Amino acid sequence: MFYIVHLYIWFSVKRNLNWSKFIISAKSYCLSFYYHMYGSGMGILKIETQTGSQNPVTLWMLSGNQGNTWHSLKNLTIPLDQDTKVTM
Repeated sequence: MFYIVHLYIWFSVKRNLNWSKFIISAKSYCLSFYYHMYGSGMGILKIETQTGSQNPVTLWMLSGNQGNTWHSLKNLTIPLDQDTKVTM
């Protein structure tokens, strides 16, 4: 079963999102979002999962200047259970 989560977040400083309490009962989620990474000081935009005390697993990563335009990431499948958290 898949759930589609629509997410719009404006990042002006580094933030971590903990979605571990968002989990319902699905085994996989589909994540799509837009991002704007413009300028010489752009860092890294990374999506990771972490289960318990295991090392984080990077599912998607992008770094540096991507131009002065909005881009989209569509349909990133994220396997989750009640012990797994997602960070951006």
